[in-house]
Amino acid sequence: MDPQPRRRGWTPLLIPLLESGRIRHVGVSNHNLAEIALADRILGEAGFRVEAVQNHYSLLYRGSERVGIIGHCREHDVRFFSYRRIRCRRAAPARPCATASCRSCGR
Repeated sequence: MDPQPRRRGWTPLLIPLLESGRIRHVGVSNHNLAEIALADRILGEAGFRVEAVQNHYSLLYRGSERVGIIGHCREHDVRFFSYRRIRCRRAAPARPCATASCRSCGR
């Protein structure tokens, strides 16, 4: 399923909320680089922008860096917040994965 239509669907709904002052900042989570750029373009047409990105990123999982999201955030002054820091058996045997699926250890 292509997530782009979903992004196009919800992003314009934020614009009236931004214009009215009900929300002041927009951040996205679990977006790839194209989705971040799309949301930023839609918001930019109304004079707003994506101000934060939250994606999976750790010492063991550096996908956001590899695909250019971290660089994009630096270049466009967008805050980047990582989630799912190291918590797997490979990195910390005394503290196993908290979820059934861990990208770091393949569980």
